[in-house]
Amino acid sequence: MSIKIIGGEAKGFSLNVPHESITRPTSILLRRRLFDFYQNLQGYYFIDLCAGSGSVALEAASRGANPIHCLELNEKAFSTLKVNISNFQEKFENLEVEINYEKDDFRKWFIRFERFYKGLSDDEKKQVILYFDPPYEQIELYSSFFDCIEKINFKGIAVSEACKQKTMTQEAFSQRFGEPTRRYKQGTSFLFLYDYN
Repeated sequence: MSIKIIGGEAKGFSLNVPHESITRPTSILLRRRLFDFYQNLQGYYFIDLCAGSGSVALEAASRGANPIHCLELNEKAFSTLKVNISNFQEKFENLEVEINYEKDDFRKWFIRFERFYKGLSDDEKKQVILYFDPPYEQIELYSSFFDCIEKINFKGIAVSEACKQKTMTQEAFSQRFGEPTRRYKQGTSFLFLYDYN
């Protein structure tokens, strides 16, 4: 199975996808709605904390985000991620985008990131986008994500994907984690975008 990048310099580029029992790629419609709003990401630092195949992070790279950082904990998904990044960089070397990836848990990574983030200027802090799409049913991961954001006094943009059946309803999500700046929905899945600027 493969999916394609839907916009930007790498539009139409195919990405490998791990078996569906391992990851659940963000739907094309949700990606389109998010990136229709952020069509030009030049000047943004994009971080995908549960990257899977890398489809969202590489979509951001296609639209000008630089650098890109991907985290993935599952071994098989991480192998697919590495292949996709390698193929992307080989085909689009003219983009000169820096793409880093780590096999790590985002909660451990945030401890290191906090030191880096505090060293950024106020303007640079606002240009960081965190994308968070964990397994829907692991609700404790959402709590950890928003706790990490609060701890570093995050000033950028955070996007989180969830499901009304496996995670919680949109209403429950906003009550627990705050009212989003923007929201997108497809079927039972939804994206909440928080602009902390």
